[in-house]
Amino acid sequence: MVDKTLKNGTRRVMVFRQEDPIKYCGPAVAKMILRWHGVNQSQDDLWDLIEEAAEQYGWKKCDKCPNVECAVWHSAPEALHHVLREQSGVLFKLVTTNVGAAADHAIVWSVLQGVPASALVKGRAHWVVVDGYQVDREPTAIGDTGYQLFGVHLIDPNKKVKARQYLPAGRWRTEYFYAVPCGRFEGKFVAVCDPEPPLPARGPSVPMRRPSRPAISGQFLSPARVAQVATDGLRNAGLWKHAVWAAALERATPGTPRLVHRLDRPRSFYYIVPFSKGPGVTVQALVDPSSGLFLEARVTDDLKQPLPTPWTVEDAVSLIVNRRIDLPGVGEHVRLRPEGITPSSTLVWKLCEESHSFYDVFVRLSYADATLYVRSDGAVFTKLTDSRSGG
Repeated sequence: MVDKTLKNGTRRVMVFRQEDPIKYCGPAVAKMILRWHGVNQSQDDLWDLIEEAAEQYGWKKCDKCPNVECAVWHSAPEALHHVLREQSGVLFKLVTTNVGAAADHAIVWSVLQGVPASALVKGRAHWVVVDGYQVDREPTAIGDTGYQLFGVHLIDPNKKVKARQYLPAGRWRTEYFYAVPCGRFEGKFVAVCDPEPPLPARGPSVPMRRPSRPAISGQFLSPARVAQVATDGLRNAGLWKHAVWAAALERATPGTPRLVHRLDRPRSFYYIVPFSKGPGVTVQALVDPSSGLFLEARVTDDLKQPLPTPWTVEDAVSLIVNRRIDLPGVGEHVRLRPEGITPSSTLVWKLCEESHSFYDVFVRLSYADATLYVRSDGAVFTKLTDSRSGG
């Protein structure tokens, strides 16, 4: 297996968090890619350049979509592509294809050429940087698509601390890099890469994996078994020896898994398994509690900055007790008395404006007829809004 992450001497693609948690994934991705090419621009300046490009060339900021008033682009693909090309001098290509494997191949080829790629993930919700891959062999030419893709390394700017992620290829294709659901890119997989033209119509295959099944049908795996699955998954992916992950995993031990219920898929759950060195969590892995499938993982980019972890129910209650909050359907400026707060024992998540990341989950609390959501960073919401904005 070939496991490649971009590196120039000791230099890697730098991790930058988006400075505006809603709008700046495009500028943050542009900053990371441009910095790799020796160009230093602030996220504010990159936001202005992306906005100006969209205005100058008439790239629409919104798309009329069924059942939605208007799906708004914060960083339209054409504008992000234009800014990356103009600022770096690299002949980036805006990849839009109906075939996900072809887009995967463009990304792999870009990284092979030493150029990090940007990919539009979660439909159209978010931009990330892909700076590495795992394959059975590397392609020898832009038209060589007869290899297998095992996984990708990416950097998601929408994180509370600087972190890197590893995704098995199946997870990448089903939960991250899927077709845009509406608007002018409907049905397209979108990325900004540096491939040589023409882009082939096909891409690498993904190996089929048959997940293990729990011993008792319908019963979730035990926490101890989930922790072992996470450990084995990290080891089987080669991350214990990977240059970026090794220091974070060395002597790290798995902690208690936390169960998360997906509100957008009522039958779907996943565990977050923390791996700690001393007092801080350095790695988190996601595991399917029914199938025993290792889903993905992320690692802190700085061992001095541990990864944020979900609140316990007790701490979430302590955070909001006696606060006054406007509760829709209940009243304005309502004092949250401890006797009236009813917590859910399971964390919850869905793709929404309040969270684009499987790691930024919520403790759900009830007060009278209202619902409160406490996010991993302590932010409190009275509803989760379906994501309508673009990357």
